[in-house]
Amino acid sequence: MKEIRKAAVDNLELRKELTNYIDSIQRFLDNRTSHLSLHNQNFKSALPAKDEDMKYFFEAIHDIESEISAENTTAQDLKKHLNIQQFLKTHCQSRQYTFQVK
Repeated sequence: MKEIRKAAVDNLELRKELTNYIDSIQRFLDNRTSHLSLHNQNFKSALPAKDEDMKYFFEAIHDIESEISAENTTAQDLKKHLNIQQFLKTHCQSRQYTFQVK
């Protein structure tokens, strides 16, 4: 999968095809997940952010912590940056069952 992602960076047509294919799967999963519930609360899911939105997001993150990059955003990576930890503590909510599909 790593090789495919790397190839998609250089090949615009491959990137477009992969994006379209993955988009249909994400919409299907979103539809199926929205029918599930726990303690009478429906599950919520969100479609992924677009590349332009992510670029804007990381520009804002760099105002808080300039050393963070899109490649280094695991929980372990973020624990190394005190400014971002303080920001997350005061401005964000953390949930146990959050996950993302790369």
